[in-house]
Amino acid sequence: MDEAGMHYSVIFLYGLGGHNYGMGHAIKTAEVLNQLSPVRVLASGLSIFPDTPLMEEVRRGEFVEATETEKIQELYTFVNTLNIHTLLDATNVSNMMPVYGHLPDDKEKILAMLKQGADEQGEERLRMRRDSMRSL
Repeated sequence: MDEAGMHYSVIFLYGLGGHNYGMGHAIKTAEVLNQLSPVRVLASGLSIFPDTPLMEEVRRGEFVEATETEKIQELYTFVNTLNIHTLLDATNVSNMMPVYGHLPDDKEKILAMLKQGADEQGEERLRMRRDSMRSL
């Protein structure tokens, strides 16, 4: 698509790996994107809803969801590892710490917002917000 001059967006779904898998996912995904030229990167946090196959895996103990703090750390690592010129849009309802900006220009501001927000909110408050979501 880059060679053809096409404009495209990509989606980064953080939290998808589950508990203890976020940092590797963030780094590997950013490394792939660093070789591409998406005009926009949309980031969404994994939300598991009742009556879904993934929730059934959670109930059976086959999937352990990442904590909200882990998810924010994964997004932080992803943004920190990105070295491309793109628009980062992590503002949809699935993002407990919504951020938006142009990379690399706004990278430090975005990273500071993620760190400050996670420190101020705390796991319990973030989890309550995630659990109160009924749809995306």
